[in-house]
Amino acid sequence: MALVTTGESYEGHNQISLREYFQTMFSENRDLVRVVAVFDKASLRGRSLYGSIAQEDLGDRIRAEFMMDNLDSMARWFLLFGSNVEIESPEELKYRIADVLEELREHYSRQKVTS
Repeated sequence: MALVTTGESYEGHNQISLREYFQTMFSENRDLVRVVAVFDKASLRGRSLYGSIAQEDLGDRIRAEFMMDNLDSMARWFLLFGSNVEIESPEELKYRIADVLEELREHYSRQKVTS
């Protein structure tokens, strides 16, 4: 693979901080919702919580903060953790998780009747 030179110089100090990046992103996207959840560390199996913008170590648990534009997707992702995650906010996300569970219950109840 050949190296392409543009002739432009790179100034590392011109980069914005991560905090500035998130502030810009949040101000430009008003549909983002702040999600806070506490995970049992054991359920993470040493994996990182990618997508979180802040984390707080609570000993055997981790509080993580996310900024999401799709609570339905987040609800389905949280189902992977079962009772090993506790949603602190928003309250609406708890209801969406319950809705997904009801949808699944109905789906599998119909299969049982028809099979």
